[in-house]
Amino acid sequence: MEVQINIMEKLTISITIFLLCLSSHSFAQVPFFADDNTPSEIKAVSRISEDVVKLRWAPTTPEAWRALNEVGFNVDRYTLMVGTEVLDYSSRRKGTRLNDAPLKPSANEKAWQLISRGNDFAPVAAQAIYGESFTPQMGDEFNPETIQNIAQEEQNRFGFTLFAADHSFELASFIGLGIIDKDITPGERYLYKIYPADSTQIFIDTAFAYVDDQSAYPLPKIIDVQADFADKKVSVSWDKEIFSQFYVSFNIEKSRDGLDWELLNDLPFITTDRSITEQTYAHYVDTLEFNNLPYFYRISGRTIFDEQGPPSDAVQGMGKSPLPNFSPFISGVLELNTGELTIEWEFDKEDEAQIIGFHVARSQNADGPFEQISTQIIEANKRLYVDENPVAAAYYVVSAIDMYNRPLESFSALAQLYDEDPPAIPENVRGKIMEDGKMVITWDKNTTDDDFFGNRVWLSNNPYGEYSQITVGPTEKGYHIDSVSLNTLSEIVFIKLTAEDLRGNVSDFSPYAEVMRPDTIAPVAPHFKEYEASNEWIEIAWANSPSGDVSTLEIKKRVKGSTNWATLKTFNYPEDAGVRFFRDTSGAVKNRFEYMLRVTDDVGLIADSKILELKKIPKAVRNGIEKIESSVDRRDKYINLDWDYSFDEDLIAFRIYRAIDNKPLVIIDALKADDALIKEAKKNQSAQFRFKDESLKMNTTYHYQVKAIFKNGAQSPRSEVIVVDY
Repeated sequence: MEVQINIMEKLTISITIFLLCLSSHSFAQVPFFADDNTPSEIKAVSRISEDVVKLRWAPTTPEAWRALNEVGFNVDRYTLMVGTEVLDYSSRRKGTRLNDAPLKPSANEKAWQLISRGNDFAPVAAQAIYGESFTPQMGDEFNPETIQNIAQEEQNRFGFTLFAADHSFELASFIGLGIIDKDITPGERYLYKIYPADSTQIFIDTAFAYVDDQSAYPLPKIIDVQADFADKKVSVSWDKEIFSQFYVSFNIEKSRDGLDWELLNDLPFITTDRSITEQTYAHYVDTLEFNNLPYFYRISGRTIFDEQGPPSDAVQGMGKSPLPNFSPFISGVLELNTGELTIEWEFDKEDEAQIIGFHVARSQNADGPFEQISTQIIEANKRLYVDENPVAAAYYVVSAIDMYNRPLESFSALAQLYDEDPPAIPENVRGKIMEDGKMVITWDKNTTDDDFFGNRVWLSNNPYGEYSQITVGPTEKGYHIDSVSLNTLSEIVFIKLTAEDLRGNVSDFSPYAEVMRPDTIAPVAPHFKEYEASNEWIEIAWANSPSGDVSTLEIKKRVKGSTNWATLKTFNYPEDAGVRFFRDTSGAVKNRFEYMLRVTDDVGLIADSKILELKKIPKAVRNGIEKIESSVDRRDKYINLDWDYSFDEDLIAFRIYRAIDNKPLVIIDALKADDALIKEAKKNQSAQFRFKDESLKMNTTYHYQVKAIFKNGAQSPRSEVIVVDY
């Protein structure tokens, strides 16, 4: 079958937008693949309105489309609910076939000719489905462009077919991509299934569409329509992205009175802009027969179900004559003896008919903003304006105003009044220098002189010496950021400012401001000179830091091996600067201690002395055992001696002395401290020890003494003699 495509000459859109992009409710296995290994699916969308359900579907790949054109589609309807009642499983699984024969493109040429008479898109689909060729020939069959066209031909056929179906639901139904279900009952909810009519040849994802009468909704009215009128033309625009989920094309209508409307587009208006922005607008440009006459425009959308949405609110406007070819040109600015300024300009006399007059504006900056000073429109034939209250220096612009109130501005022109008076001396100069040498200088901005131009910043290390300028030129900012060297003995930077006006008049220096350089050098560390230790205290003496900015000295101490320093004493300078000595009575004799002196200056910089390691000198004679208690067990034949003694890790043993009757005391055991320990009490640093004597004879009197032995050779005196009768 060969059908001529007369509509294709009118279509200028890119085929890349023809692929159907529909909301889908499809879930199934996907064993059917395209040539590029893309899984094929059937996508479906539905709409319920006026007691009918319209269904549209399409395959997602050219390969599936070509195969399904041969076998066609089946559409089954399943009733899920009636009112609020969910039907039982057996009722829900009973489907109703909506088509008598598989839905696919007709092969009847007369039927195609009949539908093509009133449908501009039917010839496009016919040529895409049945035409012998759908790609322009390039001559040599081995030409790379020809090969590429042949490879893209099936994609083009697929795309044009879906594009045509999108814009005619009648055509979509004719080629097996749409159906209307008129046999529906209000209150019932349906599930539609669209699948290949011959599943033995084609395995493809099945499409489903859920429909109930509660999901019916009116089509939205297009909003935010804008019209930009120019010389005998207008650009109408609207936000197409918002409405792309509802409409596939648009209609543009025009009216002279807002009542009778004329459709401007012969074919559905489709935009091809694929750019992604915050808002993508569609644009339609229309030519106007006349300027200065009102025209009205409105937009409506069309769905893939051939439904026309409501028209937008009308936008109104008029074509505007073009601006004059030449802007005004300021030819002179003259100061009068009275202190007023005259502004003169030139303007093409032939363009006077296109304007209603002029406005004069003034600003103290060349780039504006400019403030209008002419209170009334200056007549179009005038070329002079007098500024009765000029400022010392200002820029002027003259604007020609047309009948649409559009300004046509001149270039700015500078005017300066005669002036020999310098501006006010800068006030309240202050500043700060950061630790990295960055310096920030601020001052009060000049608000009294109309011709003020800027300030210059000057620096010196001597308040009465020569000052050097550190600004390149005058600055209006009210602040200046610079950097200074910190490697200097001068702690203070002295700053002065001058002010300058537009005529070059310079003020006197401001009073100088003192800005302190930050202290980045730590003080000199103190050092230990002497020390002395006993078994009760450690004394240290030191030489103070010679730095004059020291604020505190701390004596720090820690047990050797620890990482944490404890502060024993803090001395505040200068009141404690004469202190050179400290006695430490804390800590056990057994520990070795580390001492350090730390000084801090008035900005928080720290210096530490070298570490001094010291230890108390233990006593050779330790405390004796004060009380020994005894207990006798004649049945098991032993005597227990119990005593309390200070818990000390240097304690290694106890010597046990015994005498029988009146014989002399002799050592009978050297008992390790760990073996004798029966109860430890760390809180009060004491422990309970025991000796068990089992070498006994009945009817014998025993005398006992106990002595403590330490690691460093120190010993306690013998305890008092305890007598036990056994």
